[in-house]
Amino acid sequence: MNLTLADGHIRPGHYECLDVVGDTRVDDGVVFDVMLMRGRMSAHRLRGGVLRMDGELLATDSIDVELLSGNGSIEAGGGIRTRRLEFVGDLKARERIKVLTDLDVSGSLVSAAPMSAEHISVYGVLEAHDLCASGDVRIRPFETLMLRWGCFRQYDRRSTADTIRCRSLDAKDLSCRSVVANTVDLRGASDVQDVRCLTTLSMDRGATARHVSGGCDRVTLSE
Repeated sequence: MNLTLADGHIRPGHYECLDVVGDTRVDDGVVFDVMLMRGRMSAHRLRGGVLRMDGELLATDSIDVELLSGNGSIEAGGGIRTRRLEFVGDLKARERIKVLTDLDVSGSLVSAAPMSAEHISVYGVLEAHDLCASGDVRIRPFETLMLRWGCFRQYDRRSTADTIRCRSLDAKDLSCRSVVANTVDLRGASDVQDVRCLTTLSMDRGATARHVSGGCDRVTLSE
């Protein structure tokens, strides 16, 4: 079953393709193969295949989809589970964010619960409790010139995390209690209390690692 809807209500059922515009409310029991959403959507639980969005999504419980991509804002009262996540805007979840492959956010990524993925890239601001990646983690702030624009001022702060565990960390302007990785690259105003690094720890002159263990080589980066 396919459905095209403007400012409406999606009732329980299995849909091959949902194309929705405007203000949309989704009942529990809705399952979709593909959803194209433009506007604002509210749901309790959201479950399906590919979700591509341009707008605002509010789920009071969990979001469980195969692919999540688009731009705007997402807020989940529960967790988010997906195979791949690629988003521009603001993403916030109250419970765990679990991505099977790549998690890529430009904007803000916020959760007080654990986040995990194969590779994680955040361009903007990260607020995390426990971040775990089997591969690489890259955290970068927006450029200084962008932060002068009014629409970007909400991102003018350091990224924060309690713990980060990954194969390789490349971070700028990160405040973190504990990092465990094979290689660590810290730049800008990064401040990490405890670094356990097995291979190479690289830092520029603005970054701080208060306690280092693991027997890694130390490298000073040029500005």
